[in-house]
This record gives sequence, C-alpha cells and structure tokens, in this order.
Amino acid sequence: PPTPLPPKFPQAPAGHHAVSVTAGSSPQVVRWELSCADGAYQLSGGAPFTGSIAVPPGTVCVLSMQAMAQYYGNSYLFGWSGAEWTGIGQQSLTLKQGLTSDSVTFVAPHAPPALPPSPTPLPPQLSPTPLPPSLPPSLPPPSTASPPPPLPPPLPSLPPPLSPPTPLPP
Repeated sequence: PPTPLPPKFPQAPAGHHAVSVTAGSSPQVVRWELSCADGAYQLSGGAPFTGSIAVPPGTVCVLSMQAMAQYYGNSYLFGWSGAEWTGIGQQSLTLKQGLTSDSVTFVAPHAPPALPPSPTPLPPQLSPTPLPPSLPPSLPPPSTASPPPPLPPPLPSLPPPLSPPTPLPP
C-alpha cells in the first residue's frame, strides 16, 4: 500500500507590513514594483508613497526599482536622487545615482505585532456591590437635603426717579 503523505503544516498568517517611500529631491523619477511569492502579493508606486501589504513570514520578495531619465544641464541623470524605500524589514533601499534600474531580493520577516486586542467586557453584575459600612472621616456624609428652589426671575427695570414736586404758591 502507498505510504500516506505527511500532514501539511499550516502557513503562518500574513503579517501587515508598512511600506513607505520618501520623496527625495526628484520624486517624479521614482518607480518601483514589489512582488512576493512569485506575484501572489504585489504592490507598486512612485514617490512619495505610504501604504501596507500583507505578506506571510518566510515569503521571498523582489523589489524592482526604476528611475525615469532626468535631464539636467546638458546630460541625463538617473537614480532616485535621495528617495528611499522602507518596508517588510528593509530600511532605506535606494537606486544609486547613475543607475536606471536595480532589484533587491529578501525574505519577509514576521510582521511587527498588531495593536493589542480590546479587553473583553466584564459580564454585568447580578447582585449589587455592597457599600462600605462607613465613609472615611475626611469625607462629609452624603447630603439628604433636597436641592435649593430655583431663583426667582429678575425684576423688571424701574423707570428713572421723578424729580421732587414743586410747592404751589400760597
């Protein structure tokens, strides 16, 4: 009888990795493409760029960097002019001045931990929590008096006082 195949180990879940590209001095010349697991995970863009991609740890990734020609003075310049690609465990990758293209191959590490999960809410209390037998001496006892009555409305304004009467002649 044929021997059974060993069980497949589940692949680790994809981790979310932030990807960013700085502008450099000539962002219009920057082009890049990221392909991981032979194209199963892809991302591309220019500069500046901020985004993210979910890639399982251990996945082989290739970053292809290209530079559009930049005319300067009487000649063409190439390279990313200081722009840098950062993400998936890689820091400050750039296309050096004078190059029109280059690529970097790397293996995706475990993603940084995600935000901690929200705490599980506690179930509602079935019985009320008893109050302490007495309050500490520094606190006054709770007031049992009713709130004061509302203030009466303001009085209307009075007319100015009259001048004293003038006596009549005798």
